[in-house]
Amino acid sequence: MDLIIGGAYQGKLDYAKEKYGLTDSDIFECSDKRDIEFKACVHHLERFTLYCVKNNLNAVDIFALWEKKWKDCVLICEDISCGVVPIDPEMREWREA
Repeated sequence: MDLIIGGAYQGKLDYAKEKYGLTDSDIFECSDKRDIEFKACVHHLERFTLYCVKNNLNAVDIFALWEKKWKDCVLICEDISCGVVPIDPEMREWREA
């Protein structure tokens, strides 16, 4: 498992495609509206944590269960921990998830 994390619009996905030889069909784009599909690369992992917050799920517990499935996976996550603290309680919980 390799984790690529960084700020928005920093070229994380392009870097992963080049480094690991990924194609568009190898990449799953996370959404805050559905569960994860397992592919060679999971992009926008932070959106899945928002899905967990919205559905009252514990992202840490879910990630622990998926550790073996993600053994050979590239995970890409945007750093959402910096900047202005959101006023919305759900968004604050997401930031801390």
